[in-house]
Amino acid sequence: MRRARTRRPGLVPAASLLCLLLADCGGGNNELSPPPVEPSEARYWGTQLHLHGSFSEGQGTMEEQTRAAADLGDVDVLWWTDHDWRVARHTFLSHFDFESFKRKVEIPYRGMPWSKRPRYLRVGWKTTRGGAALVSEDQRLSDTAVEGKHSLRLAATAGPGEEWGWTGGRLDTNGGRWSRPLAAGVTLEIEVRPETQLGDDARLVVRTQLSRRAAGVGELRYTVGETCPPHEEQEDGRRVVCVALAAETGRWTRLRLPVSEDAARLGLGGADNSLRRIEIRLETRRGASAAVLLDDLELHEELDGPALLMREEQMAAELGAAHGVVEHVGLELSYALHMNAFLPKIELPDFARFPHGMAPREAVRWAHERGGVVAYNHIFGAGDDPEDDVKEELSGRGDLPVEERAFGADLLEVGYPQRVLPLAEHLAVWDRLSAAGVVITGIGSSDSHDPREGWTDGNNYLTWIHAASSGSRDLIEGLRCGRVFFGDPARFSGIAELSIGGRPVQGQILELTPGREATVEARVQPLPPDCRIRWISGGQVVREEPVLGEGYDGQLVVTGGETRFVRLEVWQGERGLVFTNPLYLASPGFTPAMADGDEPPVCRRAALETSP
Repeated sequence: MRRARTRRPGLVPAASLLCLLLADCGGGNNELSPPPVEPSEARYWGTQLHLHGSFSEGQGTMEEQTRAAADLGDVDVLWWTDHDWRVARHTFLSHFDFESFKRKVEIPYRGMPWSKRPRYLRVGWKTTRGGAALVSEDQRLSDTAVEGKHSLRLAATAGPGEEWGWTGGRLDTNGGRWSRPLAAGVTLEIEVRPETQLGDDARLVVRTQLSRRAAGVGELRYTVGETCPPHEEQEDGRRVVCVALAAETGRWTRLRLPVSEDAARLGLGGADNSLRRIEIRLETRRGASAAVLLDDLELHEELDGPALLMREEQMAAELGAAHGVVEHVGLELSYALHMNAFLPKIELPDFARFPHGMAPREAVRWAHERGGVVAYNHIFGAGDDPEDDVKEELSGRGDLPVEERAFGADLLEVGYPQRVLPLAEHLAVWDRLSAAGVVITGIGSSDSHDPREGWTDGNNYLTWIHAASSGSRDLIEGLRCGRVFFGDPARFSGIAELSIGGRPVQGQILELTPGREATVEARVQPLPPDCRIRWISGGQVVREEPVLGEGYDGQLVVTGGETRFVRLEVWQGERGLVFTNPLYLASPGFTPAMADGDEPPVCRRAALETSP
């Protein structure tokens, strides 16, 4: 039976939409959240459990990610997992004084073996130049300053050509700590002092790069020297909106750039953006010469921490209602090891208490105390594909989850067709944990930071959770109980279940005495052509067969004392299509337990009654 598709079409109330775009409404209000869909009976909910928008990093926006999910048509729930320390602005930078080109800032660091977080931030001004050839250009520290002892002097003389040439730079640091979600209400201020007249052939430009939307990457370009009204241009695939500012020659002027307000006022997406880059240029053309001083740059926000997290909940509720997708807000606890926390009621960790971030077991305990579950993310790292000569070393990282029993996590990100290492390596770690008696729910993820990726190909796996509703508490219970399968929603839209005697047993534990047998039934439907089935028992392929027809109904006999767990895989060529969670088999001498060593919850032990 195909899963019923439920959508909740609706219009965004005008007042709420204004709040969403202008980012000027108050803190979160639970009454604004759209209610979860309440079906007449439990079913599987297609859920994206690792997703980033405009609240932490990258080019992603909540609106474009939501639109991509709705267009795919098989996504019921989005669970946002922006980074906790980014939402909290922990160790973020807000001021640059131009006293030097580079400096080091000490940041909290524990030196954990699973964390590569540096002890210091490299903070500085990264010089850039380009455009038409300049006759001369210069950047140096000046003894004239508004605060401190120095400012930065930019000077340039253009060649006789018609095109603009420029000298300047951008703020630089580790981990994008100058970035900001515009939902925070961001304003940039900087002191400028033109030493020469700026005008038609010489201008100072402050470029603030925003997120990617359907019309392209947005950019607000503030110029001193131009006297034009706000207008839009296209440059290298970016949608640029120009805003003219004024500064008197020979005097310091404090420019105020209301980035969040302007992104809404000028149609660049408003609050659903991230300020991703700040670059300042002195541009000249047609033989013109110009010089300008810069000092005392500051970033200001109206919201951060818990208030910003409530703003994200509010925006998620509005977008979900507009596109017919239920949206919840979680967190990627990522100052140390990366772990996703899914909580019934979202909150931020206390960074005053955990300035180094929480160690993995602390993060798990923190979420469990709040009634949530935790996913151990991308176990081989978060980077791109490695070179061949380091793949063996990276594969050794798979020892850590097994040795540490996944640090007590409830969920393991398994479903990555290629995340540093291929899917087979992820499945092997999962099977090793299961063989060691660790009961942990395998999930599929995309970790998408950009709506162009993570929906129809590549790392686009979805997790289907059996739950009474799409509410966070019911979904958390489904994850905790292992009533889950995962796979590729662009190629599969159906159901995958393991059962005994017609009773679903996926994710459960069956007590089977040595020598006794049980027949595990599998049902996967519908399936596209050219698929093959793999039965996995104890981590080994014990049967492989082609799919005949439009679905699969098959059986595997398991024996107590010989089989520790069994699960099912479906492949279409080299592409993994859908994967069940295991049925665990307990017998004397082998008692599966949760990753933290606790007894499995009652919902996992229900299969005991099916023992023959």
